[in-house]
Amino acid sequence: MNTNTMRYSVVHADAEPDWELPIERGLLSEAGADLTCAGVFDPQDIVAAARDAHALLADNADVPRQVIEGLRRCLVIAVYGIGYNHVDVDAATEHGILVTNTPAFCTEEVSNHAMMLLLACAKKLIWLDQGMRKGSWPDNRFLETTLSPVGSVVGERLGLVGMGSIGREMARKAKAFGMHVSAFTRHPDAPMYAELGVEPLTLTPLLEQSDYVSLHVPLSDQTRGLLGAEELRLMKPSAYLINTARGAVVDQDALITALQEKWIAGAGLDVFTPEPLPADSPLLAMDNVVVTPHVASYSDAAFARMRSRVAEEVSMALRGQWPTAVVNPQVRGRSRLEAAAQP
Repeated sequence: MNTNTMRYSVVHADAEPDWELPIERGLLSEAGADLTCAGVFDPQDIVAAARDAHALLADNADVPRQVIEGLRRCLVIAVYGIGYNHVDVDAATEHGILVTNTPAFCTEEVSNHAMMLLLACAKKLIWLDQGMRKGSWPDNRFLETTLSPVGSVVGERLGLVGMGSIGREMARKAKAFGMHVSAFTRHPDAPMYAELGVEPLTLTPLLEQSDYVSLHVPLSDQTRGLLGAEELRLMKPSAYLINTARGAVVDQDALITALQEKWIAGAGLDVFTPEPLPADSPLLAMDNVVVTPHVASYSDAAFARMRSRVAEEVSMALRGQWPTAVVNPQVRGRSRLEAAAQP
């Protein structure tokens, strides 16, 4: 698609104008494209900045139908990260625009983070850390009367909700800790379960039997509110919920009630509804909750991979090639990319 006489325009909706973004700029320049950072979030402002752009990059900015209908030349909307629920994919498909994501950039990081939250919950790490900073040094009597119960992890059961790449890595790591692993997914893959030594279960027995329940599903109409009050009541009073997926997969009000009323022992949470989590959220006042600010995917190496993958997906489209991580493959046959490639 690219020629020697034309430069292509790529707009990053929510990156500030003074951001350097050397990885994206370098790769896009090789594809004959110039990158503009708009630093806007309002739909009207995004349209004004990207109306004639050939590609739109979106990290945290929402890309609703209103924006998509205003993109006159856009071939591809490239999303940073795995989740793309902030883009109206149906509207993009209707208008022949590809939507891409970066599905594998943080598999190790998120599974590591989930395991860290599990261990921090099991060993009551935050509670002990805070106590020691205040001068506490518990004796055995204290451990047995006040700190107990504390799980051993080894021999305990981890229930995975979702068995994508992150869920599978979580299973491998949990097995290395000597845990029994069960998993629930709507499309069980028997050979994969056998390979990983994971027991397939439906959701109800998984919640009832697990000492730790870890969520690894994307946010969709099918998974929104997947765990509500009814599901949380199925869990053991000694069990912990780990969520590094999306906050809205869990009914957060129900989770707060479950924690306050001791339906479950605690939670390790990296994602919330809304985000940022308000400073007055009851979750922040609970000593049985470990919280991190939606950073499970982060490492320097992972974010470098993500930035490269975003730019490479867009570069492929600008060169008239089909990108590798298209989340709306149903657009094939009627996309602007294919139309632009016609002689």
